Amino acid sequence: MKILQICIWRKGSGITKHVETIIKGLKRYKFEILTYKTRRFRWLFLIIFGLMKNVSKFDLIHAHYIFPQGFLGFIYKILYNKKFILTIHGSDYILLNRYNFLKFILKNADVVLTVSNALKDGLRKFIIPDKVRVVYNCIDVMGKEDKKENIITYIGSLVKIKNVGYLVENFKRERLDYELYIIGDGPERKFLERIAKGCNNIHIIGFVKNPYEILSKSKFFILPSRFEGFGIVLLEAMAFNVLPFANEVGGIPEIVRHNYNGILFREDEINYILRNIHKYEFLRVKFVKNFRKTLKKFSCKKFLKRIMRIYHALSM
Repeated sequence: MKILQICIWRKGSGITKHVETIIKGLKRYKFEILTYKTRRFRWLFLIIFGLMKNVSKFDLIHAHYIFPQGFLGFIYKILYNKKFILTIHGSDYILLNRYNFLKFILKNADVVLTVSNALKDGLRKFIIPDKVRVVYNCIDVMGKEDKKENIITYIGSLVKIKNVGYLVENFKRERLDYELYIIGDGPERKFLERIAKGCNNIHIIGFVKNPYEILSKSKFFILPSRFEGFGIVLLEAMAFNVLPFANEVGGIPEIVRHNYNGILFREDEINYILRNIHKYEFLRVKFVKNFRKTLKKFSCKKFLKRIMRIYHALSM
């Protein structure tokens, strides 16, 4: 079976890791990737060059993110009569409430995959639930823990919805005896550098090839997002025995159980969390066994079995 994957390709991003896992794990299938990078208007080139591509040789089209990837997948379905799978990863769900034409793409997918039950529940107002399958993101990283330092880490895109500016502002205000590392890149980076100016223990270091070098030394990880479809970085934190703190939104509570394998908070509680973060040190050690149990639940073996069943069912 030949499958075309349409996705953004940015090293280190959640979607890229998701697609890489599929390609490396399902060797019985032949894959090709149609992609674009995150520079301005690259999405337009994806559509233009995508429409020039002959996809008759593919058995399935699997698009990740509703626009422009899902739009192109929908066009291929119409032009070539191909089965079309659309995975909703999180932030694209928000677009559905803004642009009506995206709902049309969603309704015309043969199967819609979501990375959490929270996303599936949110799609009920757009399509019938029987069309939606939940396939959690996965992780097979079992980290080697370094000697812990007073480090708090954030890893992810630097975009407004991730709410990293709120974290940086509050960290700066509290004057903590910790180092804050912001790992990732995006349009908010210059804004973050501006508000962090003058605070020597805030490090905005952009994209790095191996973020685990810093994560493994960290005591705490904070994800302050205003919305998150899943949050695989929370599992990566657990893999290195780093205590995750996360805003209680979207699919996050399906990963982090409060006072079991992490701490959930509301956005207005971040001051309290930062001010008292030293008091949570004992929980990081206490939760190690629970971290391991959580990681087993989100194994890549389970993820690949679900994907393979869906591919097989659509090829019948």
